[in-house]
Amino acid sequence: MPDNTSAMDKRVIDLSHTIVNGMETYPGFPKPQVSDYLSHENSEGCYAPGVTFHIGRVDMVANAGTSIDSPAHRFAGMPDIAELPIDSIADLNGIVIRLEGDPERPVHSILLEAGILIVENICNLEQLPTVGFRFSAVPMKLQGMSAFPIRAWARVSI
Repeated sequence: MPDNTSAMDKRVIDLSHTIVNGMETYPGFPKPQVSDYLSHENSEGCYAPGVTFHIGRVDMVANAGTSIDSPAHRFAGMPDIAELPIDSIADLNGIVIRLEGDPERPVHSILLEAGILIVENICNLEQLPTVGFRFSAVPMKLQGMSAFPIRAWARVSI
């Protein structure tokens, strides 16, 4: 069903956790390492006088923070993150499903085998209705990754 409300009638809710250098993103996983590859100070002289820039470096597991699982996360040979069609991750009809507590996570396997993507570790869910919002969960288009951190957001009517 088309959403006929204007952008002025919408509010955007950030659903992603901020990843910070050295934070625990999941028990037992390596902690993200965020550092400078090239600092503003060290870039001086690379371009015109007075022009500096920063290039950062990140080393972390692909399931850190708020992330999306592709079917390849559970099933070899199925689509990875780079193979996800953009219309399967952006501007979707949203629905909140709250599941907790099953360490075997059979829902993961059932949904991923059916080609249904899973977004994990979302914050601010209390600000969302169960249905009736637009949802986007966009990772980098990185080949060979079965899961990857995302910036997730929802647009809700106000």
